[in-house]
Amino acid sequence: IGQEHFITGFAPEFAALPKLTIAALNGSAAGIGMTMSLLCDLRLAVPGARLRFNFAELGLMPGLGSTRRLVELIGLPAAKQLLLCDRTIQSDTAAAIGLVDEIVEPDRLLSRALELGEAAAACKPGTLKEIKACLDAALDGDLADALAREAQAAARLRGEA
Repeated sequence: IGQEHFITGFAPEFAALPKLTIAALNGSAAGIGMTMSLLCDLRLAVPGARLRFNFAELGLMPGLGSTRRLVELIGLPAAKQLLLCDRTIQSDTAAAIGLVDEIVEPDRLLSRALELGEAAAACKPGTLKEIKACLDAALDGDLADALAREAQAAARLRGEA
């Protein structure tokens, strides 16, 4: 049951964390290392990092909701190409297609991740959680739904809900 929970429960629980999550890819990442990074809010990588989605060649199904998350991040055609054909890409290509948010020199990777985390931590209590939830739901529904979510979040921040 532990492995089953990890497969079905970890991804939504991790994605729903009310704090900013950052993956710092220093070198190579493959398989589940890449699928786990997709759950993070931001992905930083060093120049020349090799990112590998080798599931198809191993006869495995990518997990942790990565088929949805990858499409959200880079679009359907690019996700198909990455998962089915060009399974390994360099960090510069990953940044160009939106898989990596920022390329950072190796000696600055950890400090840049900490800078971003500290900036997020400086938000007023509850604000980061509410903004992150609205952003995560941004593609659900239409503009009216987004406006309603934002109004509800604003009311919670004001202590009215």
